Amino acid sequence: MKNLAQHSRKKLCLFHLIFFFFKIIGLAPFAVDIPRLLEAKKEHNSPKKTFTASTIGIIHNCALIACIIYVDSQTFDSVRRDPSAQVIKLPKIIGRCLTAIGFLLSIFIWALYILRVRRIVALANELLEIDGIMFRANSLHLKFPKAIVLVSAVHFTMSGYLIAAEVSTQQTSIHVLIVFVLPSIIVSWTLVQYSLVLHMIEERIANVNRSLLEIGNIPMELAMPSLFVRKIPVTKDATAKIVSIRRVDVDLCDLCYKIRDFYAPPTLMTVTFFGASLVYSGYFLVMPFITRSDPHFHLTYINGIAWLSLQLSCLFNLTISVTKITRTIRKTVNFVHLLLDCCVLPSDASAELKGFSRQILMKKFQLSVYDMFPLDNSLLSSIAGFIITNLIILIQFST
Repeated sequence: MKNLAQHSRKKLCLFHLIFFFFKIIGLAPFAVDIPRLLEAKKEHNSPKKTFTASTIGIIHNCALIACIIYVDSQTFDSVRRDPSAQVIKLPKIIGRCLTAIGFLLSIFIWALYILRVRRIVALANELLEIDGIMFRANSLHLKFPKAIVLVSAVHFTMSGYLIAAEVSTQQTSIHVLIVFVLPSIIVSWTLVQYSLVLHMIEERIANVNRSLLEIGNIPMELAMPSLFVRKIPVTKDATAKIVSIRRVDVDLCDLCYKIRDFYAPPTLMTVTFFGASLVYSGYFLVMPFITRSDPHFHLTYINGIAWLSLQLSCLFNLTISVTKITRTIRKTVNFVHLLLDCCVLPSDASAELKGFSRQILMKKFQLSVYDMFPLDNSLLSSIAGFIITNLIILIQFST
């Protein structure tokens, strides 16, 4: 019990840290009733209205939008008076376009979170209601989220390094830092948040799969053909458990689709923005090898790699999360048939499992952006082809 309490405190502290950070950068304009959440967890209930829209959070996002617009207007005048700004070169034009797009995209994301804060709150409360159902069915066993800690820590470290590098090596003012550096970091954290949410859903779907096997006391490592496995009798309450598990699986898949629809607009714009940014960053990594005219070659190279790593890591985390959750959902049908093959089931339980199997096979689960492109690992190969093709074209125009 003591270890369980310490485990819960660690998870609560981690939740506080991540939630507070997202609130600061404008990606969590809502409030959490922690005492109500803890009480519901103890009593295995579905807490009502644990997440609520926060007026302070909405005001904070409005202040962030007003601040970046004001700073951009001040910075634009200084850039316009710069004599070097009159030199028209293709890379410089692309760089300014990307800066403007990143600036507008960060404003769009903050405004989107303001306008859809009630939808965010509804999704978060719906996840807690599903947790309550799984707790009552004794089928929710959440581990300490090491993946969430690792992804958040790595991305936070890279973001901090890039800010420090821009300030120290480029002698960047705070105005230029806010306009040129901060938007890209905010946009990248939106994809990181999306991947973290999908990781939490995937963990619960894995619990669904584990609960199916627990009905027949089947080990997760079972790989031999069911022909050589002795039929296992199940308990009398197997049908009720299967009905509960099926309901949870349906609710989790529907929740995934709702989350996909919420993140679709920023994901579409961010993937497009990062695709162009990766070409631009790759250009400044390749050109010093061609021209050998940059006196700060090593600093430029290190900072360029850092920018590439920041953008690629959040894309990589998102595609890995989508691929992992898709595979976990598709495994469910295998566990359903394993239960049918290995267990002696009542007729109603067998009918329920067969209906569950048909439901999963007809669902054809996939997470995409408006059905334009899937968000699984195939997206990385498409982005790689886009980067290489456009990088070659950009270098040819410049040389």
